[in-house]
Amino acid sequence: MNKIKILLPEEVPASNHGEEAILRGLFNTIENYFDDFEFEIFSIDFEDDASKYGNFVKVIESSFSYQQNRIRYILNYIALLYWGILHSIFGERIIEYLRSLEKKAFLKANIILLGHDNYITGPNFSVQHILKTFIAKVTKKKLILCVGSFGPFKSGLMENLAKIFLQFMDLIILREPKSYEYCLSLMPGLKKKMFLGADAAWLLRPIEQNQIDIIFRKEGIRKDAPLVGITLANKSVVRDNFGVFSAVSESFHDELIARIVDYIVDNWMANVILLPHSTQMGNDDRFVNNNVYKLVKNKKQVFNIQTEYSAAELKGIMGELILLIAERTHSMIGALGMCTPVIGLSFPNDFRTYSILGDSLGLKDFLYDVRNISFDDFSSFINDKMGILSETRTYLETNIPEVIKVADKTGCIIRENLKI
Repeated sequence: MNKIKILLPEEVPASNHGEEAILRGLFNTIENYFDDFEFEIFSIDFEDDASKYGNFVKVIESSFSYQQNRIRYILNYIALLYWGILHSIFGERIIEYLRSLEKKAFLKANIILLGHDNYITGPNFSVQHILKTFIAKVTKKKLILCVGSFGPFKSGLMENLAKIFLQFMDLIILREPKSYEYCLSLMPGLKKKMFLGADAAWLLRPIEQNQIDIIFRKEGIRKDAPLVGITLANKSVVRDNFGVFSAVSESFHDELIARIVDYIVDNWMANVILLPHSTQMGNDDRFVNNNVYKLVKNKKQVFNIQTEYSAAELKGIMGELILLIAERTHSMIGALGMCTPVIGLSFPNDFRTYSILGDSLGLKDFLYDVRNISFDDFSSFINDKMGILSETRTYLETNIPEVIKVADKTGCIIRENLKI
């Protein structure tokens, strides 16, 4: 049997370690069920992604993203559609006339994965997704909506585009119940090819204990007190919604978090680690961490990490915590995967956080709605959760293994439902 070529024609920046965790987990589940395959992704930061991902995936350079230049991006895929039509007529030999590595990868692929993470969520449905699916169908590729979230979309037109997209799919795998129920409400006739899975990031393997100890020595992190971790998002709808009644949301956010850090140090006799879960250019959590650290009074008990660590390293570090307070969804998944209790900062319209933690894991009581946040209310919320950390860890130790099993079924679902 020939090697199966799997393409994820979306950017998965290695410096965003939530994205990295998804990709490595997705690779792991496919590796568990396919003997001979090649996995490719697109990248607009080729040097960084290629160096950090190494050889486990093939990174193909993109000259621009949809967000950077939408017209040029769409024109590029219209050109690919032209080559796709030629490919459907003349076969594989047409590929040798192509210079674009992106176009070659698309035409050579056997399986196209779409919609990782929040790539296809509302309120609008992007025409780029329709173009990709149409080209894939013209060139007879197998199409999978692969363990992301989906929707909700704000208008009838957007939902109709979403329906067209879903009809193109050979397989639909959603990572949380809200997206699954939404897709089912749009297209109940597709239930036979629709599956409820779990986020691929659950499958990320952490580093070993000796490597964690090396990091702690390097960073000077002391274990003379309980460790509480905090992950803040420099570029996030969570931060945008933080105290919506505040005139200046960002400064309100940073000042309140700094007060919470001092409160944890003073009242729980803990050390606090500010962990950057993304160091991606334009989306670097160290900026917001630094702003918060400047405002903190108890700086000797706070470790503001400036080093970029991989998703596996971050997961290992989070396994040493008694609690993680998080704005980054995949930092929550990383900590929970180590059975570390998490307080998630989010809001109910955030499908992925509320549905992954709330619906799939039964941890809705650990999600704090940031829209009406106040210091008194949030500090009280933290106190309540601090009082049940032991019971929560026991609950996680019982339930997380089952979530990991569900996540690993993705590779099995693909193998059993697609005839390659």
